[in-house]
Amino acid sequence: MRRSVSPRSPGGGAKPTPPAGPRNIAYRGWTSDADFGSGTYLGTAASGDALRLTSAAGQYTYLGASYDYASWTSPSVTTGFPATEAIASWTADTPGATWVQVELRGVTAAGNTTAWKIMGRWAADDASVQRTSVPGQTDTDGGIAIDTWTAAAGRELTSWQARVTLYRPAGGSLTPVVRSLGAVASAVSGSGAATAPPRRRASR
Repeated sequence: MRRSVSPRSPGGGAKPTPPAGPRNIAYRGWTSDADFGSGTYLGTAASGDALRLTSAAGQYTYLGASYDYASWTSPSVTTGFPATEAIASWTADTPGATWVQVELRGVTAAGNTTAWKIMGRWAADDASVQRTSVPGQTDTDGGIAIDTWTAAAGRELTSWQARVTLYRPAGGSLTPVVRSLGAVASAVSGSGAATAPPRRRASR
């Protein structure tokens, strides 16, 4: 079982250093069957406090190989402040050549819903599918710097959703097992120490 919050960048670029200053910080995660029941299943199911691929929702070709996929999408999470950054985290087992992809989207201070942005593609052993971030996702709402959503000015996040997609070799029976999924949103400004409002934690 592995946890990832910082997938490798294929370009090897350094993540920008955020300005020093006080932060609003809020985390929300899902770790139990009851937690996952609050979201939307597409070919997945929760059992034993984990998500599994139960039926293929479709097929996807990645790096010349075909995969069955299924997904789970979280409910919308209100940040309580205009967030300038967001970082996803997850815990998963990926037997064989299975892997997962984690994405975030949100509603901005301008009132629009963003595109889904890939926060990472991940597999435990890095043999069949290498852990990686995905460059080239910058648009008017902001961009992804390795593992961090960085909002454009005036497009700070007022709410967000997470989505995890589970992949297995097409026609196979193995499944990734996603034991937790979450994200932390923060607002960075000025100079000083970090402060955090009460955090909503997933129950076990």
